Amino acid sequence: MNLTNYVIAKTASLPPIKAQMYEYIIGGNGIFIRAKREGLTVVAPLAEIPIRGLASVESKFILDYPKVPKYLVQKILDISQQVAPLEIVFNLDFSNQQWYLEIPTQQANSTQVTWHQSDSKNPLIEIHSHHNMDAIFSQTDDFDESGFKIYAVLGSIFTQPKIKVRVGIYHQLFWYIPAHYIFE
Repeated sequence: MNLTNYVIAKTASLPPIKAQMYEYIIGGNGIFIRAKREGLTVVAPLAEIPIRGLASVESKFILDYPKVPKYLVQKILDISQQVAPLEIVFNLDFSNQQWYLEIPTQQANSTQVTWHQSDSKNPLIEIHSHHNMDAIFSQTDDFDESGFKIYAVLGSIFTQPKIKVRVGIYHQLFWYIPAHYIFE
């Protein structure tokens, strides 16, 4: 199995994914990237370029698990408020029919946080806080968020908490999705 693969969409039905990391799909409505891991399948647009004679490709975001429950989101907010003005990272994974919250070993200050991947398997969701700042992804986030997973940032945690969510696919794409796709 190759790390990457290329697919030409001759029909609306795509073949099963064959790449370990991601596939580029060339369709009648543009170029897409497709990735799959346990619990998550994504087909996201890269470029909207009409290509005659090929089938259209449909964007997809499929989370195979229930949404993260409200009590866990509240716990993440509460802990973020307790450690402020430091930032903090949380990992969420789904196992045995439930979501598990982990706070990995990390170094943080008021503007950035780094955590140690060796403490955890590759989590499905990675969340970090921005205490008084808006829920926006920084250039540092763009650089650091290099895997295939759901990334979220929590901002304005004391005044009007907001969460912004995106899927990252190995630095090939960040695709913003509504938070309600993931969280109750």
